[in-house]
Amino acid sequence: MGLQMRKLAKFFSSLSLALLLAGPTCIAAAEADASGSTGASSSTTASTIDFSSIDANDIRTPPCRSWIDNEVKQTAVVLCIHGLGLNADAFNDFGTRMSQRGVAVYAIDVRGFGSWMRLANGKALKFASSLDDIKTLLPILRANHPGLPVFLLGESMGGAVVLRASSLYPELMDGLISSVPSGQRYKDGTDLKVGVQLLTGAHKQFDVGTTIVDQATKNDRLRTIWESSPLNRMDLSAVQLLDFQAFMDGNHDAAVKVSSIPVLMLQGTLDRLVKAQGSWEIFNTLATKNKTFIELPSEHLVIEYGRVKSNTYDSNMAQFISTWMASNAPSNIGKSDRQSTKNSNQNDNANASTQAANSVLIFTAPWCAQCDGVDQQISQAQKIFGDKIQCKKIDIDDAHNAALIKQYSIAAIPSFVFLKADGTVSSTLIGNSSFANFSGGIYGSLQ
Repeated sequence: MGLQMRKLAKFFSSLSLALLLAGPTCIAAAEADASGSTGASSSTTASTIDFSSIDANDIRTPPCRSWIDNEVKQTAVVLCIHGLGLNADAFNDFGTRMSQRGVAVYAIDVRGFGSWMRLANGKALKFASSLDDIKTLLPILRANHPGLPVFLLGESMGGAVVLRASSLYPELMDGLISSVPSGQRYKDGTDLKVGVQLLTGAHKQFDVGTTIVDQATKNDRLRTIWESSPLNRMDLSAVQLLDFQAFMDGNHDAAVKVSSIPVLMLQGTLDRLVKAQGSWEIFNTLATKNKTFIELPSEHLVIEYGRVKSNTYDSNMAQFISTWMASNAPSNIGKSDRQSTKNSNQNDNANASTQAANSVLIFTAPWCAQCDGVDQQISQAQKIFGDKIQCKKIDIDDAHNAALIKQYSIAAIPSFVFLKADGTVSSTLIGNSSFANFSGGIYGSLQ
């Protein structure tokens, strides 16, 4: 097995270098449709409304984006977790590319970042709650894609989060992709700043993002996106930085417990934020025998905002990761069992439903940036389908909707539940996605 692993590592190493080296830099304009753009896509109106009356601790449905191309046969599912200070939109380029290769891609905001910041206690770093979000969402994604392998992917802080999740819930996933998960950083003066802040105001937020960006990239385009997106976060307190480092320091203990699933670990050779040696040490601690470590010609962010580097890099990264996923997908996934489970849930929904016509139940929240495009999608759908379909928005913050949230197993927002006239669930779409997927769900319910 050791020889086989080394051969596999050598194969992927040569493949990755061949795929990723060179290529003309071509920065494409950010897409402005609902399929997911950069963090700047959040509406001005939503970003200026005060949602401080809503406590983030009371919410159990993380904001989510998804990239699914129904014109391509789907072969796998991956849930993505972003890095420190970023949000789910950081995977837009990656998600778009992977969906074209038949991978259904989902990404959520980690608590303390993205849309969570709009709420009371929304800037609190809640790693345990974020792990619970992953634990809840993975089975829902598996049920929504019966027969497909489910992978978990994270980068930087997200790489550590998914490593921890795989040590706790290995049975919920078929493989792990962890990019630059190490907490070993090059010296940048942050330690001194944290020490001063502990003495002068331990819970006071101060700018750490600028220092992180300075070390993470020399790419002006990436710097602009990173620093200007309203859903990205540049400020943390000294106490939060200590909590973050304590979480990152738990990587080795988590790696020892990862023993039964394949793991791909990535590290950029041009990384000046996280030391490659740290990621390598975590890799060597992994208990699983099926593990591959690849160094790539990249700065700190290997996967996120990939197209900012070049279209060639972004495309080849998607090809490389999808190839690894295909090579490590289990061959004994119980499609029939999962399909029957999904059908059983749908029958339960049908019995409980009182719908009299084809309809779409849209679970959303006014503070969720990923929900901003829902009204536009509803308006487009009404022009196309008229009175053939009823779109009903359901606010997850309203306690009166708790029964519906439980009934339809809502684990992320927005979520779209497409119902036939008899109340049977035709399909479910999780996360902000394209209008093509939204209208496709409607067409399916009308069949």
